[in-house]
Amino acid sequence: MGADNQGCKQLQACSTWYSNLTMGLAGMDFDHEGITFTPWGDRPLRIANLKLRNTAIDVTIRGKGNNLASLTLNGKKLNAGSRKILWSQLKGKKAKVEIARTDKVPNHPVIVRADGLRIEKLITAKGRLSATISGAMTSEIVIFAATQPTVTVNGKPQKCAYNAKLQTATIRGGSTSATECLVFIVTLKKIA
Repeated sequence: MGADNQGCKQLQACSTWYSNLTMGLAGMDFDHEGITFTPWGDRPLRIANLKLRNTAIDVTIRGKGNNLASLTLNGKKLNAGSRKILWSQLKGKKAKVEIARTDKVPNHPVIVRADGLRIEKLITAKGRLSATISGAMTSEIVIFAATQPTVTVNGKPQKCAYNAKLQTATIRGGSTSATECLVFIVTLKKIA
């Protein structure tokens, strides 16, 4: 490693700080389809005018715990079955995101990761989640499930790897095209 080049590392330092703020403190993760929120902690947090895709976003996080009590975009409460806001949902120059954290475990499965995939037609009920998922990439979906779930994809049983300690099920759906849609239905075998 060569000598330190004074004044030539500002961009790297800035991006590291930005990444620590959004991912570390706010639990935000970004992919080409949207923003996923992973709630944790017990301190309130407010980020004003976060510039993303020509939209200035105000993020307010309150409550404590590792579960999502509510996710609100511009005053509209979003479905609790997913922690993702699609880029297409961010319309206009300004957006307001409000997150309420809780220790209470939801009584239905929740999609916690769907990198690069669009989640649409999301429906949750006690012990059940269904969604239409699409995107042009290899699909891997991670679902919070308090107990071992059964999964069907396009009407056919789908294997999933369940981690009882983390209470997550990982579903590998293979490759999809940009126009192909997978219909996922997740049902808890025993409702906690």
